[in-house]
Amino acid sequence: MFVVWLLQSEFLGTAARLHGSDLDDAMKVLLTELCRTCRGRLNPVSAVFGGFVGQEVLKACSAKFTPLNQFLYMDFCEVGSEDVQR
Repeated sequence: MFVVWLLQSEFLGTAARLHGSDLDDAMKVLLTELCRTCRGRLNPVSAVFGGFVGQEVLKACSAKFTPLNQFLYMDFCEVGSEDVQR
């Protein structure tokens, strides 16, 4: 946990230096969330998306079933780091 805070403070310090002035609160919150999402786990996302794409390719190639022609919504809020306070 301390390492994450250290990297986060270093990231915010670098962003402030590159920006040339102090960052406002909204920018700090945005950059903090960006820094925290770097710890996310992408394996579940890759597995679900890869399985879906594979199934749709087989449907399209075999012409036995109709591929999905609708809106697909996948919510992956749980793959972020656990220490994010919402």
